[in-house]
Amino acid sequence: MHDFTALFEALRSMFSSNEQIDTMKAHIIIQNKDNLLNVISNKPRDSTHHDTIARADRDGIQIEGIPERRKLPRTVIEECFALSDLFDIDEHQSLLILLEGESLLPNYPDCTRGLLAVQLYYESKERLSACLAYLMAGIRGRTFQPLIKSEDLIDFCSHFVDELVSQRLIENIVDQLIRFQFSTEEQKLYSKAGLGNVRHRRRVYDYIRNVRCFQSKALFLYSCQVRLNQSHIMAIINYLAKYTTVQEDGVIDDSALYLLGAFLYGITLKTTSATTQSIHKQQFSLQEDQPLSPSTPLTAGTTIDPAFITAIHDTLTSDERWVIPELKAVCQLAWAITLRARLQALTEAGINNAEDIETLADMAVESHVFAFMIHTVIKSPLFQQEEFIIRRFHVLFVDFIYYLPFKLKELRVQAEDTARTIEDCERFGKVLPDNLPRDYEYLLELVNLKKLCVLY
Repeated sequence: MHDFTALFEALRSMFSSNEQIDTMKAHIIIQNKDNLLNVISNKPRDSTHHDTIARADRDGIQIEGIPERRKLPRTVIEECFALSDLFDIDEHQSLLILLEGESLLPNYPDCTRGLLAVQLYYESKERLSACLAYLMAGIRGRTFQPLIKSEDLIDFCSHFVDELVSQRLIENIVDQLIRFQFSTEEQKLYSKAGLGNVRHRRRVYDYIRNVRCFQSKALFLYSCQVRLNQSHIMAIINYLAKYTTVQEDGVIDDSALYLLGAFLYGITLKTTSATTQSIHKQQFSLQEDQPLSPSTPLTAGTTIDPAFITAIHDTLTSDERWVIPELKAVCQLAWAITLRARLQALTEAGINNAEDIETLADMAVESHVFAFMIHTVIKSPLFQQEEFIIRRFHVLFVDFIYYLPFKLKELRVQAEDTARTIEDCERFGKVLPDNLPRDYEYLLELVNLKKLCVLY
């Protein structure tokens, strides 16, 4: 079975090596290019394998690692075909997974070989998606130093990822996040009795969740390092608008949080060249797109693309209702800040969206954007673990104060009115209204988000 262990080990060794890339390991990585492009897809099935396995109860079959031909019980053949249909994988691969599942039966007495085969399939996809995230952590870019020590290995990773992205990797990731969800996988597994007891279900669920998490993390890491193009951003917005979910504990799911972070990095508009002062800043503004160190080159292009601006603007100002309206408010607020920060450059480029800045900010605040971020975003355990998610959101809050002072003043006045209302109610024994605005209070909490991270 192709479990991607060799690929995983090749990548892991790269992150601990100071030497030039090993030719054999590079070959392993390049060989898996198609697998990395489509993590949840499988190679086309071979009809000859189907016919060979169908006769294996009479003629036997040659299995890798076993010298003599082995006859298969009819039940194994039927399970093999069922597994092949379930995951749309080649029958030979299906057989190898089943046999490996059979070998694991002593470790899982509560499972059948078929259930273990299901578990092994998702485990292999988890490992492959982890490899994709590994790759993204090793590329050169604008935000963090690659986690690889060797410059040759960094070059290899960066060039390889460039090839993947040129073949629509980013769009593929978003599409797979849409198609590969636990609800759809659960329905598919039920149709073939592919789910066992509670413990088996939990293991399968964890693998599915991790596949999604690693893929979305890979996209996020790429957006940190390399500017996203219009196609990338629009795919992300489409996902956030239609497919984001909130977990049972009330926080945003990990995949959506990673994509929201990717959106924030993706809407940076570079219009200036690096200065000595900006180069030495460890953290750049949501709008400032400068390298982390002098050795990190600027990404290509210094002009603003009107089509890029228009596409995002039209989407965020449209009346289309998102599945989570407050999430649209976060994107609207970030976009309003971007427009305000780059107002002069946009005007010079013939793009005049100045009148929409206040409208976008108003819509965001009216949708209780700060309350949403307090209760649904920053309470996510993932949020508190990811350095560059924390950094980006903190910069968003600070930029709101700096670039939208008119809105800040409105919120402060609103807070003063709220304070007077509370004082009057306490003085005269009245009941406090349920809908007292607390936007300014929430904003102050968010600005103080810095305390969550020891990186500053």
